[in-house]
Amino acid sequence: MNETVSFLVRGRVQGVGFRMHARLCALRLGLKGKVRNDPGGNVSGIVSGDGEKIGLFLKQLREGSSLARVSQIETVNQPWQDFEDFEIEY
Repeated sequence: MNETVSFLVRGRVQGVGFRMHARLCALRLGLKGKVRNDPGGNVSGIVSGDGEKIGLFLKQLREGSSLARVSQIETVNQPWQDFEDFEIEY
């Protein structure tokens, strides 16, 4: 079943390749959406696709990139959004 979920990742997630990690995880799973750095030092984004694959994506985000230290991930279900790709916003 297709879902759309917004997420907020807290911890040491800026300046450590976390957005690229999120993008690569999403692309490997066939998910679409976007991710960006927030002014408060967190990373936020939105992802759409198969619900099981979104669960795997969030698990991979919790594991983080090699230099990241994820302390918390908050998620909120959203109305379906159809993205063309998974993009990093700058």
